[in-house]
Amino acid sequence: MDLIAGKKITKSTLLNIKLLDDKDDWFTEECETVLREIFEKFDADEDGFWNHSEINSYFTTTNGKKLSTEDFNEILESFDTNDRNELTLKGFFEMYHLQTLNYKEETIDDFLKNYDEKTLYEKLQPKKKSRQQKLSRLNHDKNKYRKLKSANDKHKYITTFRFKNYIVSIQCWNVNNYTCE
Repeated sequence: MDLIAGKKITKSTLLNIKLLDDKDDWFTEECETVLREIFEKFDADEDGFWNHSEINSYFTTTNGKKLSTEDFNEILESFDTNDRNELTLKGFFEMYHLQTLNYKEETIDDFLKNYDEKTLYEKLQPKKKSRQQKLSRLNHDKNKYRKLKSANDKHKYITTFRFKNYIVSIQCWNVNNYTCE
């Protein structure tokens, strides 16, 4: 068992770490980083996709056996792939999002096949943001709305954001009152 600040790092310690953000039900930045590192580790040909061999290598590491043809085909049908039927990083995220929503413990188990407890604990800890990073984020949030001027002098505001796996776009016009579409 690894120790951090005199505290034992166990699987139950890791299970108490948030992997999904409460705001949008998507991965935390730290969890996305871990997933991206794992994806890159098993992307043997470094083309940004997982072919059949790379998928089997990953599942052999995490589950101790290769995927059956049926399971392999189910992955390709269920998650994002490219035109060569290779799993994309987005598809890998989708696969883990579904698993994490339903079986967080399995996600932690898979992570532990790639990292020791201490390393995983450190990687999944929310990073303290500097004052400059916080100001940058505030500035980014403030600038999410783009102001466009239409011919009849209305001001049109557009914002786009991610909600779960959907991209949402909202358009608002400001004349004397606010109306949104």
